[in-house]
Amino acid sequence: MLIDHALAGLVAGFREQNLITAYLGPLRPGKEAQIHCCRRGDGGFAILKLYTAIDQRSFRADAAYGIGTSFAQTRELRAMRNTSAYGLRRKLELWTLNEYHNAQRLRAIGIRVPEPLGRIGPAVLMQMIGGPDRPAEQLRAADIDAPTATALLPLIQTDITRMLAHDLVHGDLSPYNILLHRGRHWLIDVPQMVHVAVCPDARGLFLRDCRSILGFLHRRGACVDPDRWAAAAWEDWEQGRLGE
Repeated sequence: MLIDHALAGLVAGFREQNLITAYLGPLRPGKEAQIHCCRRGDGGFAILKLYTAIDQRSFRADAAYGIGTSFAQTRELRAMRNTSAYGLRRKLELWTLNEYHNAQRLRAIGIRVPEPLGRIGPAVLMQMIGGPDRPAEQLRAADIDAPTATALLPLIQTDITRMLAHDLVHGDLSPYNILLHRGRHWLIDVPQMVHVAVCPDARGLFLRDCRSILGFLHRRGACVDPDRWAAAAWEDWEQGRLGE
């Protein structure tokens, strides 16, 4: 199978780290990343997620999330703001680093997120949910009837409030960023996750997350008012009433 030079280098790098044994092919293109399937040494499968260069991506709201501002050096911040070649490259590195570490952090607090396996440059290697013959569906594409939406509602609400109890907001929670496989849901795409203490627009991002995913479930039959529920959850967080 012919693959381009950059992808071949990443595949070779992950093989050298004994994280994969074979490249199986592309799964789907995305707005922000190309998704490829690889085989792992234990017989399972992995997703190689290769992010598109920052200046070629449709997602341009990085500033709203403060990507890298909590730990980047002044020189790096200046370069990123000036969109120099170095700055764009560094921003992409921070974005992939965020994906890797945020996934680890969410798993540590009990959120079902695919396991991050490795990272090289603009690529992250993640546990694959499902397999090449039956990859997990994005929630938006799954057949969601009213009983399924009703069953999913408290599970997703628990994920949202658990993150908030740890001062975290996903920042892009939608039917595109939740997988459904064999009746279980998985949160994905977490590089933009924010910490409430360092993101001035955390509340706005939280409300948007709730409107997006809870609104989706409401339209499919779940009994929830996204705005009212989000406002109550945020007030509980502000008053220290959210349990972990």
